[in-house]
Amino acid sequence: MNPVLFLTGKSDIRDKVEGLQQGGDYYLTKPYNFDEFLAVIQMLLERQKLEIQTARNWKSGLQETGSPERKKIEVRTARIWMEVILR
Repeated sequence: MNPVLFLTGKSDIRDKVEGLQQGGDYYLTKPYNFDEFLAVIQMLLERQKLEIQTARNWKSGLQETGSPERKKIEVRTARIWMEVILR
């Protein structure tokens, strides 16, 4: 999933909460500091890279031959990651 950054003039706490509840990853209000904006973009991109790498590792781990216990652990880990990603 792609990261969602709200960059808006709406600074009321209700707007922020609603944006985050609707799936936003970060809510930045105008006027914003450019250094903060760049840091947020970098953080969101790093998080996305980590999620992609984790999904690849999980997929390759299930394809390898391994013990049934290892596969149970991998499936539980994948479910947790999916819950995090789909929040």
